[in-house]
Amino acid sequence: MFIFLCLLLVSLSIQSAKAQDLYFEYRVSWEFIFIGKIEIWKKEGQAVAYARTTGLGAFIFPFKSLWRTETNQAGEPVKTEIEVLERGHPKRKRIFFDRKNGCVIKEKITFEKHRRDTFPANFPLFDELTGFLAALTLNWDSPGQIYTLPIFAGKKTHFARLLFKGQKEIKTFRGWERVLEIEVSLPFESELIKRSQKIRVYLSMEGLPVVVEGDIRLGHLTAYLTRVSTSGSAPPPPEALLHSVLKAPD
Repeated sequence: MFIFLCLLLVSLSIQSAKAQDLYFEYRVSWEFIFIGKIEIWKKEGQAVAYARTTGLGAFIFPFKSLWRTETNQAGEPVKTEIEVLERGHPKRKRIFFDRKNGCVIKEKITFEKHRRDTFPANFPLFDELTGFLAALTLNWDSPGQIYTLPIFAGKKTHFARLLFKGQKEIKTFRGWERVLEIEVSLPFESELIKRSQKIRVYLSMEGLPVVVEGDIRLGHLTAYLTRVSTSGSAPPPPEALLHSVLKAPD
């Protein structure tokens, strides 16, 4: 699922992002070849990302992934559901963040098995998706500035390290512009960027993530923002990827 590149590193850090529903569209390239597309919807109480390979990418590696996270008023995850269709093989994960009982419940569902595990956890706590959203609400004042965020991944809580590298000029969908470079170091293998432990996010001066990069075992992935709009002018997100396949008990 390497194409699921920082699927929800796309919320505005400006106040208007909290006041309206937003839609983002990204084109994903491997080295210099466009291989996929990511669409992201940010709504009150929910974040959705739909990623898939296209063209040559779909021919070599047919892949679709749908990530849905329900959040509380603080933007922390309550329930995350990840559906994946990789080379025709369906997989589903459900993650429940139980603040009351101080634990995270994780389910993995395939045709062969349905596994359910419970892990102790301290709160507040994020999954990868909401952790990146939270990162975009931080204030970046001077190079060298560092933040850490608690993120649950795998079987335990890890602390992601975010470093403000400085400003630079890059080419975006609006042309050349000055951006903020944020380096994200993960002490675990990202599920958003398969096997990647270092991510670079380039924010426009008003806080829009215009480019996201990640190194993987076989090269380099880049997601380029190509469209931003309010949900009223955007296509609706998919309700499900696997439909009746791999139903998990409630």
